[in-house]
This record gives sequence, structure tokens and C-alpha cells, in this order.
Amino acid sequence: MTLARPARNSRLLRYAAPAIPLSMLLMPPIMYIPPFYATEMHLSMTVVGVIFFLARLWDAVIDPLVGSLSDQTRSRWGRRKPWIAFGVIPLLISAYLLFQPSKSVSPAYLLIVIFFFYLAWTIVQIPYLSWGAEISADYRERNRVVGFREGGTMIGILLVTGVPALIFYNQVPSVRQILGVFFALTVVLLPLTTLLALWGVPDASSANFEKTSILRAVRTLSTNRPFLRLISGTFIIWLAVYIYNAGIFFVLEKNLQFSSTNFLRVVFLQFLIGTAATPVIVKLADKFGKHTVLAGAAILTALAFTALSQARPGNTTDVVLFFGVLGLTISPIWVLPTALVADAADLGELLGGGKKEGLYMACYNLAMKIAIAASVGIALPLLSYLGFNPNLATTADGAQALRVVALYLPAALLFLGAMVMAGYPVDAKAHAAIRLELDEHRQRLAVSK
Repeated sequence: MTLARPARNSRLLRYAAPAIPLSMLLMPPIMYIPPFYATEMHLSMTVVGVIFFLARLWDAVIDPLVGSLSDQTRSRWGRRKPWIAFGVIPLLISAYLLFQPSKSVSPAYLLIVIFFFYLAWTIVQIPYLSWGAEISADYRERNRVVGFREGGTMIGILLVTGVPALIFYNQVPSVRQILGVFFALTVVLLPLTTLLALWGVPDASSANFEKTSILRAVRTLSTNRPFLRLISGTFIIWLAVYIYNAGIFFVLEKNLQFSSTNFLRVVFLQFLIGTAATPVIVKLADKFGKHTVLAGAAILTALAFTALSQARPGNTTDVVLFFGVLGLTISPIWVLPTALVADAADLGELLGGGKKEGLYMACYNLAMKIAIAASVGIALPLLSYLGFNPNLATTADGAQALRVVALYLPAALLFLGAMVMAGYPVDAKAHAAIRLELDEHRQRLAVSK
């Protein structure tokens, strides 16, 4: 078996750099764009909701397409770099049109621009994630790669939450002003960090592997049981996290009388601690295995959700302590799954499906997006059914509904996801055997050419 040389930290820093502005572009469509178009742009809430639902469907459809096309790309620069280089400018143009529209826009404008944005986003994001899976073939070295990249993601989220608070300190900015700050940061950071990555990190993804049709790759993927188990387990875990996200603001405001003005501050604290903990997460994954640390993180996060249900109303210390602990427990859920996907893609190649990291990453991303969509469809109707109304004073039934939906249900799902992941079969030993067989197969392939 070919021994993988550890990648230099400087190289991994260059690869991870684009994750900072990319995460800054990801957050606004989740947090700010829907209310912006429904309030300041005066579009109907129903219309905005339908448009974003259609945009999510579009986003889900194009993920596997872009992943498969990037897998089939052959160029002197590799399979991934051309896509990333091509996608950056359209992504910035679409972000500007989405974040800073003219004073009056139609629903058709929002529909076209959001579709354009998600297409450009996918053209950059899926090849970028797939490139990370190919920087190293080593089980433990991949922990470092995703640790650096997801550390960059968390830094981007810190900037999203922290920079507006600093710029508009003691002010009440409009959403347009906040979005303007985001765009000003990304229009500088995204081209700069992308150039650093493209010029400073090699893309050897086109080197010596067997060409395989997309139909054969899909058939192999559907029989790759470890990957199907991974997708099932991470889907359940992400569903839990996003159901919690859909309800946590109401839990803090209605049940715990926690000031909404402090919400971004505790989220900032959570991601600050998570960023600092990333090197420790990588070391734990090296020692105990990625799937084991992910399962343990799911269990600890479930316990943290349950503990928050017992927090004392009006006690700021309880809330701050919860978000501090959550920064430690939930970070492995952000960091480790894509490294597991890369290992499962190696197994897919060994099974005859070809070197299709793009397809595997796209399927993982698709599962995440389905979890996002399903979480809102589950959480909000269930809260209403159980007696919670955000526009009325919170009754005892409403408070209990918030605990059940936003805390107990996610905790139960996290335990279930942990059970699925605890038995994941591709550990360090199994992956070493996979890599040995793949190296032998590629050597035979090279000799036959």
C-alpha cells in the first residue's frame, strides 16, 4: 500500500481558506433573505415561502448533476479546479443580485435570482468538497483535511454573527444593511481565498483511475451498504439538529425569557468554542475512529438538549453554559461526516463504481438538504398541533410543546442516529485494507495501459 505523506499545514490552510467566505454566503439565505424579501421588499410571505421551497427542490436536483459532471471532467488542472474557478464570478454576481436588489422587485426576480444563486453555489461547493476528499487517501489524514476546512467554515459563521454586531453596535440596522456587509466581505474574501487554494494546492484527482459510466457508479452506490448506513445515520442526526434550530429561538424567548438581542451572542460563543475545539476533535477521531466520535457527539448533544429543558427561566447563566457546552458536543457533527463520505467513496471505487467522490459528496449534500426541508415541515406544524402559538402568550401547553418538539424530539433522533453510526463498519483498519486493494488495482491498471 502506498503510504500517504502528511499534507503541510500551509497547504491545508490554503485549501481551507475558501470555506470562510463560502459559509458566509450560505447563512444569509437561511437566516436573512426570506424575511428581507417578505418585509423590506414587500413580497407576500406565502410567495416568498413557495419560491424558497422551489429553490430548495432545484438545489437538490442539481447537486448530483454537478457532482457527476465534475467526476467526469478531465483537464490538465484536475477534475475540480475548473469548476471552482468557473463558478466564483457567477456566485458573486448572483449574491449581489440577491442581497442588494433594486428598491422594487417582482416575485419572478426573486425566483430567477435564487435559482441562479443556488446553481452557482453548487458549481463551487460540490467540487470543493470533493477536492478535499482527494487531497489525501489516508484515513487519519482526511481528519486533518476536514478539520482545517470545517474550522474555516466555523470562522465564517463567527464573522457572520460577529461583524454585524460590531459594525452596527448600538444601532438597529436594516436587513439590507446587514446583507450589504456580508457581500462586501465575500466579494473581497472569496476571490482572494479561491486564488490561494487553486494556486497553492494540487489537484491530482485525474491521476490513474478507471473510467466508469455514471449508471454503473449509481448502481454501485446503491449497493454500497456502509455508505447507505452513513447517509441514514447522518440524515437522522442532521434532521435532529435542524428541528432544534427551527425551535430554539422560541424556547429561549418564550420558555426561558432570554433576550432575543443576545441570541447571536450565544451563537457566536458556541461557534467560537467549536472552532477552538476542532484540533481536539481531529485527534479524538484519529484515536477512536470518526464514526465513534460522531456517535458520541450525537449522544452528548442529546443530553445537552435534555438538560436545557430543565434550565431556569430568566437565568442567563444556564443559557450561556448550554451554548458553551453545545459548542463542544455539536462540532464533530459539522466536522467529521465528509471525511466518512470520502472513505465510503473509496469502497465504492473498489466495488467497481469508479472514482466518484463528486457523486458521493452530492448525495450526502442532498440528504442534508432534505433534512433541512423536512425539519421545518415537521417542527412548525407539530408545534401548532401541540398548542404553541408564537403570537399569543405562552401557556403551559405551549411551553411543553416547545420542550417536546425543539428539545426532546431532537434528542431522541440523536440517540437513534448514534445507534446507526456506532456500528459503521469502515474504520481505520477496514479502510487500510480497502486502500491496499485499490492501490494494487490501480497498479494493474497502469501496467495494462
